[in-house]
Order: sequence, then C-alpha cells, then structure tokens
Amino acid sequence: MARVRSPNYPAMSLPAALDRIRTVHTAEGRNAASREAIAKALGFGGLNGASATMLSALGKYGLIEPVGEGEAKITDLAMSILFPHDPEERQGALEQSAFRPVLFAKLREKWPERPPSDDSLRSYLHREGFSSSAVDQVIQFYRETLEIANPRVAGHDSSSKTLTSKEDPIMTPSPAAPASQMLVTPPSALMAGKPFTIGFDGTMLTGTIAITSVRDIDRLMNVLRAQKAAFEAMQEFEDDDALDTAKGEDEETYP
Repeated sequence: MARVRSPNYPAMSLPAALDRIRTVHTAEGRNAASREAIAKALGFGGLNGASATMLSALGKYGLIEPVGEGEAKITDLAMSILFPHDPEERQGALEQSAFRPVLFAKLREKWPERPPSDDSLRSYLHREGFSSSAVDQVIQFYRETLEIANPRVAGHDSSSKTLTSKEDPIMTPSPAAPASQMLVTPPSALMAGKPFTIGFDGTMLTGTIAITSVRDIDRLMNVLRAQKAAFEAMQEFEDDDALDTAKGEDEETYP
C-alpha cells in the first residue's frame, strides 16, 4: 500500500528556523549563495532530501529567497527579526513570518481569538488529510511558533502534552565540528555550573553552556526536544521524496 503523504507544512517551528537563519547569516551575511553552500553552512554534506526540506522551511517562513539560478539570500524580513531597529519592528516581523506558511495562516484564520485545544487541532488536521505521524509535529511546530509570534494569545487548553518554547534557545546549531570533539562532563562539573561542550557531526547540536539550576536543565531539554522533532519531520519529508516537494509542490515551497 502506498504511503499517504501529508499536506505541505514547514518542517520546523519558527524559533528553530531562526536558529538556522542565524547560522546562515554568520556564514554568508546577506550575500547570495548557492543552495549547496547554504546547506553546508547548516551542517549538511550538500543538497539532499533533508537539506532541501530545511531550505524549504526557511523559504516558507520568508527567511530566505531565491536570487538567480540555484542561489538564495537572507530576506529583508529575516533581517528585521535578527537586527531590528526597535522591539516593535522585530515583533511585527515575527508575526509576519509566523503566518507565511499557508497552513499556519489557515489555522489562525479558523481560530483568530485563541488557539484551540490539541484535541481540536488534531481532529481538524486529520480531516485535512494529515497522517497520524505528522499531526503531533504540526501541532508542536504551530504552538512553538505562536509562542514567539504572539505570546499574548499562545495559551490553550490541552488534554495532551505539547512542547512550547517561551524563550530564545540557549544554543544554536553550528556545522563541521567532528564527533570526536564531544566532551562528556562528569555530574560534579554540571552541579558546579561549569560550562561544557556538546559536539556536532552533521546531525547533532554543538554549543557551550553552563548548568546552574533546574531551570537551565529544563531549557536545554526543551531545545533538544525541539531539535529531535525537527529532524523527525525532515526524515518523514525525505522518505516522501522531499527533494521533489521542496522544488515546488505548492506556491510556498522553496524553488
């Protein structure tokens, strides 16, 4: 039996997408760069289903745009989020970016006053043709996006546990650090609040952080859960021939 493909949706939340666009800006600034170069800056070996899915998600949020054949650059919208003139500019840009994906715009239009419960969202998404494996990811990405785009209305009644992120991530992905650089820190160092490093081999995060409280641990766990969900979504897209999808399955998909 053929596998049912879910309707198109961004393969990560807006906070996760902003992490990636910061990485792209560090590597390329506002220069136009090939899609392959951008994929490598994000830690991939080149263009493949997973990297194309990530580029597609960045395009869906309006954070990158095509310029010429096979090239892209960071958008004005992304710059307004990364380097705003004032908080109002950033918040306006966040709201605009959050609802650029067609699905998220439809959800806001259907529930403009306040987000529905997870059960209501799940029922609606099933009726729209989403697979069971995709529904929970869509709900999580939408909740996390609402938290950063419009925290005043992001609250909801839920009968299931859904991860949300109320704060900026405490670390961002960084490419090319070999797995051999991963350090294992003994519990005594963590309890003392000493910084430690997490390695990156193309599939894992890297960063130096200090654990000084239970709150710090909760924040780290939230980041890791969000990262896990993003990679799970990318795997589903890759299994469904995501490279073709990313090239133009709908008007929002990155060309």
